[in-house]
Amino acid sequence: MNRAEAVAKALDPEKAKKAGREWVARCPAHNDNNPSLFFKDAPGRENPVFICRAGCEGKDVIRELKQRDLWVNSFDSGEVHAWQLEQEKAESDYKRLLDGIKAGNGEAAVLDYLADKQPEPYKLATVLQVMGLASELGAEQWNCGPIQAGTVGFIAAKQGVGKSMLALGLAWAMSTGNDFADWEVARPQRVALIDVELNTRFLAKRLALYAWNPETIWLDWQDWREAHSMDYFMLGNTAHHAVLMAACADMDVIIIDNVTFCLDPVRPGELFNPETWNRVKELTDWAKAGEKTIIFIDHTNKSGIVAGSINKSRSADWILLLDGLSEPGANPLEFSMRFDKMRYEADKELTRERMVIGDHGSWRFKVIETQAEHFARLKAAGFDKEQIMDDMGIQKTKFHQLSRAWSIKDKPD
Repeated sequence: MNRAEAVAKALDPEKAKKAGREWVARCPAHNDNNPSLFFKDAPGRENPVFICRAGCEGKDVIRELKQRDLWVNSFDSGEVHAWQLEQEKAESDYKRLLDGIKAGNGEAAVLDYLADKQPEPYKLATVLQVMGLASELGAEQWNCGPIQAGTVGFIAAKQGVGKSMLALGLAWAMSTGNDFADWEVARPQRVALIDVELNTRFLAKRLALYAWNPETIWLDWQDWREAHSMDYFMLGNTAHHAVLMAACADMDVIIIDNVTFCLDPVRPGELFNPETWNRVKELTDWAKAGEKTIIFIDHTNKSGIVAGSINKSRSADWILLLDGLSEPGANPLEFSMRFDKMRYEADKELTRERMVIGDHGSWRFKVIETQAEHFARLKAAGFDKEQIMDDMGIQKTKFHQLSRAWSIKDKPD
């Protein structure tokens, strides 16, 4: 067991866990409900390096660790990003290589330099190791209906369909513990809603549709940032991520509306460059390590899928696509809703395509009949081939596909 792992587990036996190349635990320097203290071993240091994502100062963390006999008295403070240490070591190694070459010991210096660069032997895990790690995880938690805690998801639609209104309804349900239509919410959760589109007047008008619990919902929007001399939030910007991580350290759910308007391009005009979205991974990795759910509200493209880089869809655990039926701004809102991606297992009845009706903060779902169900219903009613094709609006090829599936559905294997 390395030093970072040992300190994290001793500090927080219940919630300490590995997050990539680091270990994360609850920070002892503040009231930390969700693990925000990251540890990592560093060459040449007795203590692991650490960073508290909630913003605690290094001296405060070290004081708490010393009180628990988890800190070795040493000249190093430990409060430094691991990448900085790696960079310092790389520069030192390279300088030693150049000094050796200048001294006439080129071959030995090169061999010494390369030997130090060999990675530790990598081993694949056995099934028993996988199951052992899985047994250490807690029970699955659910935010709302089929939305699992600690996941990254997208709610996407074209402009005016109602995705922001849906997100607001979900924020209300999760923060108050109320069910959202037929999606159950087991408990009130701490929710942060980051809105980069609406001004104070429009936001307040939408919030007035619901009865909120002020202890479980927090908001961030452009007027508020201006009043507090804060820059507009930019997704994919490391400095802005750090501010959001500190502000949302105790949140269970973070909703960011709308990605298109806050994504910081890696280069001017390159909003859909895959590299642009890759920088968001810093934020999503932090959220997953703390078992926080992030929901991105975004636009769809002409093909009806999440707009921009394919890396967006690849990074998501689930994607919910909406297709509008009512006119923009109309009330009630009506749109269809279907999951385009689901990386984990959820109740099939909860992930079926639905018709959604939103009326002044009240939401209803109607399950949409699948083609196979429609076909079976018409067959049971005695419709012939031509009648079925006409009623369903399908061609012969699709009719034969559905017919084959229907004919073998109830046959034994």
